[in-house]
Amino acid sequence: AARPLPERVVGIADVDLDAPLVLRPFDGVEGEPASWSVLAWLHGRPIGLADIRGTPNAQGIADDCWDALRSLIESHLAADGLPGIAGLAAGGLGGAPSAGCRERRAGLHASAPMMSIVIPTRDRAGQIVRCVELLRALDYPDFEIIVVDNSTASDETRIALGPLLAAEPRLHYFAETIPGTSRARNRGAAEARGAYTVFIDDDVWMDRGWLTEIALAFASAPGVGCVNGSILPAQLATPAQLWIEEIGGFNKGFVRREYSIADRAGLGPLFPFSAGMFGSGANMAFRTEAIRSAGGFDTDLGGGTSVSGGEDLSAFIAVLAAGWRLVYEPAAVVRHWHHREVAALRRQMKGYGRGLAAHLLKTGLDRPSLAVDFVRHAAPAVRRLTSGRIANTASAKAARTYPRSLDADWFLGLTEGFIRYAFHRARPRRRSRHDAPPRAVQ
Repeated sequence: AARPLPERVVGIADVDLDAPLVLRPFDGVEGEPASWSVLAWLHGRPIGLADIRGTPNAQGIADDCWDALRSLIESHLAADGLPGIAGLAAGGLGGAPSAGCRERRAGLHASAPMMSIVIPTRDRAGQIVRCVELLRALDYPDFEIIVVDNSTASDETRIALGPLLAAEPRLHYFAETIPGTSRARNRGAAEARGAYTVFIDDDVWMDRGWLTEIALAFASAPGVGCVNGSILPAQLATPAQLWIEEIGGFNKGFVRREYSIADRAGLGPLFPFSAGMFGSGANMAFRTEAIRSAGGFDTDLGGGTSVSGGEDLSAFIAVLAAGWRLVYEPAAVVRHWHHREVAALRRQMKGYGRGLAAHLLKTGLDRPSLAVDFVRHAAPAVRRLTSGRIANTASAKAARTYPRSLDADWFLGLTEGFIRYAFHRARPRRRSRHDAPPRAVQ
């Protein structure tokens, strides 16, 4: 039987731990929130999420943030070379102008490598204009914005961007009329002039320091070929929006992680096949050299294809298999507006299943040595993957009000994905000259 719809609204807010603790609601709140999901900031950097119950007051916010984020706060202060604290007070921590994280950001800005931000879009003129306006306000000193219009018939996006194109020399517009998110991303990567190419969706919000955090992650260690950031909800006001978070959402936590094919210790039998552990396509960045040498995004995968997903997972595997390191940097935060309607969420769950199946089949066909190793060591993982349950460990922590029919949608998509990708791969493809980004970094 279907579970009752959750009758609650979760407020989305930020709190600055350096200042007196007051919630800053994000983009308006519908109704009366029963609780708040609060992103805490320290020294201008996001460090983690805390749940605030009931009517928030300064001391309650302090207590709940300390209970939820104590280890992250202590780690951040230690990394900045600052003394530890015994707890949070309602007045906040008072700031630290000489904090190490501030100095690292300033040092990076002094010799910042150029970054290219690519945004595929299709017939969502209002959203792409808002996205570009947010990007113009970034604190990063050297970047370009590349909008790739994947519409096949309308020039609404080009017209809407006209005033911005005239006013903003960092903004560039290109049309890729063959449908497909992968084709649009490949076009953007081909046109990119930056040493690093960052891909986002047109329906996300980002903080001014988001691009700086991505650049810092690339500079953190040699051989980093991909950086993925965290994706938090922008709104939790409907059952569908709450359910996607119960299932696991897009956020992978607030602990920074590095991944390498050469170092699999502790990563589990699904590594690297469960590439969703690395992040998602709405907030991902690549060393431009790495994504081009990998051949770009597979045009048999992603939005606009019969499998409707999996292109980001496949790209992560390709970069890892080439010997690059992948970093998940939780401080590079974007917020995403989840689908409000249940019908849209069900389509999304089917799409996730299709994309995962296509990604697994592609990896098995293209990299048989990885597939053999996976099957040899991961029989329990295979059983779990095909058990009909949504394969996301974060869901084990959820209260679970979501209907089990979403599991069935996901599994149906998984089955369809294997069949559709096999068919799609076997037939001749219509190619664009941007299917594989050809140019070297300028």
